[in-house]
Amino acid sequence: MTDIRRTLLWGIFLASLFFIWESWNRHNGQPSLFGPPARVAAPGAASPSTTPTPVPGSGLPGTAAPAAPSLGAPVAAAPAAPAPAWIDDATLVDAGVTPWTGLPLWLPPSEPDSAGFMTMDCSRATRAGMVIRPLADTVVDTAAWLAARDNGGAWKHVLSADVERRLLDRST
Repeated sequence: MTDIRRTLLWGIFLASLFFIWESWNRHNGQPSLFGPPARVAAPGAASPSTTPTPVPGSGLPGTAAPAAPSLGAPVAAAPAAPAPAWIDDATLVDAGVTPWTGLPLWLPPSEPDSAGFMTMDCSRATRAGMVIRPLADTVVDTAAWLAARDNGGAWKHVLSADVERRLLDRST
């Protein structure tokens, strides 16, 4: 019985440390780890469109890249028009790009630990009133958050500009 109590106390202690650290960060102007408060839809309010925005003239193969149409929002929200380029999973894996951190939000199908991660059904949450904010708003707010925070060392595990350029050169 003593081991169970000790384990429970350690769990409570670690959770308390986490919440104290979270409060300290918010007190010092850092964003909450839990994100902004959720927006609740007003009763009878129309739910936002879940239809992806196509990227005209991007040349992205829609069948090979189900996520490609959703690039329209970041492109539209960018201060200068980027030129999206499609690079297949095999090329990224062969180049040694680290899934999720090397290229944020990218998980190759060959990654068994994250199989199905991006295919969660959110219909129950939306029926309960969850509002999905427009991707363009998320892109703009994320860019503002990145500009406002101390980014020293934040990008050390992300795909470098040199590696990105080599990948783009190989794909064209």
